[in-house]
Amino acid sequence: MNRQPALREETFEAAADWLLKIQQGTLSAQEKQDFQQWLTHADDNRRAWQRVEKLMGQLGTLPPDIARQALNAPDNSERRTTVTRLALLLAAVPLAGSLWYVSREPALFAGHKTAVGERKTLQLEDGTVITLNTDTAIDVQYDHAGRKVLLHSGEIYLETGKQPDARPFQVVTRFGHFRPLGTRFLLHLQTDSVQLTVQQGAVEAIRPQHQRLILQAGEQVQLGQATASNITPADEHANAWTTGMLLADAMPLEQFAGKIGRYRNGRLSVDAAIANLAISGAYPLDNTDQTLAMLAEAYQLRIESHWFGYATRLTPSTP
Repeated sequence: MNRQPALREETFEAAADWLLKIQQGTLSAQEKQDFQQWLTHADDNRRAWQRVEKLMGQLGTLPPDIARQALNAPDNSERRTTVTRLALLLAAVPLAGSLWYVSREPALFAGHKTAVGERKTLQLEDGTVITLNTDTAIDVQYDHAGRKVLLHSGEIYLETGKQPDARPFQVVTRFGHFRPLGTRFLLHLQTDSVQLTVQQGAVEAIRPQHQRLILQAGEQVQLGQATASNITPADEHANAWTTGMLLADAMPLEQFAGKIGRYRNGRLSVDAAIANLAISGAYPLDNTDQTLAMLAEAYQLRIESHWFGYATRLTPSTP
């Protein structure tokens, strides 16, 4: 079996330097072009960036101490130290058994995006209101030919504007295009599918194979690249996150942790022994540490912290 040669320290440092620049959101058009050239210049660069993607997939953003260092670094020597620390962290990210692609480039450079745990609302020129959930990236393209929102990652809640506008409107994802018919709806883009939930009006979904599907208010569906789930009744609390709350009604703890984990940096996991524990109640999303503490007290759970606080695990409380 052929093994790829180990990456050099300089390659990790270059990847770490680009990550810092992108996270700080200050890239110029020329720097974005330079990043693409660096990425495609050598296979080693792509391999190093795969580790960046895996790290960011696990943590959601830079480790807090490294992020603070980067923002507060007053000179090149301190920035060099930050880059070195981040490069060491990238070198430690295991890739065995995983296949990671450089797929988040549009999200990195999107015109509107939120960090992990952040929500943001914007109003478009036609009165349409879009609320971005945690870790979401979109672009808005309005011109004489049409109105288009590109959802690159994350989740949005959209209420179409009431102002007359003859230009066609659609939301575009890699799993299909969505044409609202005077409506309020949610789109949650996941790794292998997108979930559409219609709360008012109707939405026409146009699949990559040109298949068309119309969902009415109170319906939801999961659309993959080549498949679609059955249309089911919509979760009436699907947009509770827009008010900063997660509402659970006998929700399995593993599913609950998956939802809460989207709003916190690092990885949140659950011991298999309590994965199906039924959780109910209303929980705040803006302070997930508080939410976990509430959960632990109400259900007699233990919160374990690992990897310098970047990994959290819920386990049964010891007798």
